[in-house]
Amino acid sequence: FDMRFMSGSVHYQPRGSAMLPNHSVAIVGWDDDKVTPAPQGLGAWLCKNSWGTGYFEDGYIWISYWDRWCCQEPDMGAVFFRDVEPMRYDRVYYHDLHGRRDTLTDCHEAFNAFWGQGRDTVEAVSFYTAVDGAAYTAVVYESFRQGRLSGELARASGTLAYRGFHTVELDRPVEVFPAEDFFVYVWLSQGGHAYDRTSEVPVLLGGPGWEPAQAMETSRGAFLGKTALEDGQSVLVVSAANPGESYYRTGEQWVDLHDLDGSANFCIKALATAREAVAGDFNRDGRVDERDLAVLAGAWLTQEGQEAYRRICDISQPDGEIIDMEDFAVFTRIWADLHIVPR
Repeated sequence: FDMRFMSGSVHYQPRGSAMLPNHSVAIVGWDDDKVTPAPQGLGAWLCKNSWGTGYFEDGYIWISYWDRWCCQEPDMGAVFFRDVEPMRYDRVYYHDLHGRRDTLTDCHEAFNAFWGQGRDTVEAVSFYTAVDGAAYTAVVYESFRQGRLSGELARASGTLAYRGFHTVELDRPVEVFPAEDFFVYVWLSQGGHAYDRTSEVPVLLGGPGWEPAQAMETSRGAFLGKTALEDGQSVLVVSAANPGESYYRTGEQWVDLHDLDGSANFCIKALATAREAVAGDFNRDGRVDERDLAVLAGAWLTQEGQEAYRRICDISQPDGEIIDMEDFAVFTRIWADLHIVPR
């Protein structure tokens, strides 16, 4: 934005201008027949500005369809939201701390390794696409050993009309347990997996050396962002990553993204709802029946640190030490309450 590009209430920054983006507004409408200074043609976006009703048309301005940046710049040109709903998940599994900071353009396949933080049910996954019309396949796997993903648990596939950040629901829920690992894989037909990394971010307002009083003296705030960006002001945004969290495919091999950039993780997320533990439901199917007795028998006399013990300890063993008769008593009491009808 710059007052020099305003003609009445219409903003048009020519394509040849080198001034960088520096202001955000909300697009609330459009007029395909709006006359603007743009020689390319008619049309403009109606935008709600943030300076109050004393500016332009009661706080609204028009921006030409042919403006240098509006709806043109890939990162800050425009953002829109579709099918947005209130957050309905209890937990988000992720490694990227700041969302997309870069794109691995030639990468079609990537996955993140996660470790269960509770008794959760994974119902959806989130990821970015770098181009419009990208086909995708997302799969939750049970295992990654010797360089191979195996044990498909759920999947989702389709085509996304627009580039950006997406959430897709899996074809079936996936139950995860504390400290158990699972793996979320995403294939993109056009490549371009987004990842987070330590990076320098240009500052539009409030950067080093920027003083509000001084800035407001310059064309009523018109040069706030321009001053910061053209002076090279930026902030270092620090990310963190660990080996074994994010992988991408090169040929027939999976490569740890940490080897490419020690601060980088892919922007692939798993969205989960929490499940309440049910005493006696050792196989976690939501019912207490004879199949749970088989699980209990398989864990008989196991102790802390052993796999079978860990899988059922959070819904039984009142003594907290070993799977024994006290745990069997828990099962029989619950089973009797559910299945034996008094006469």
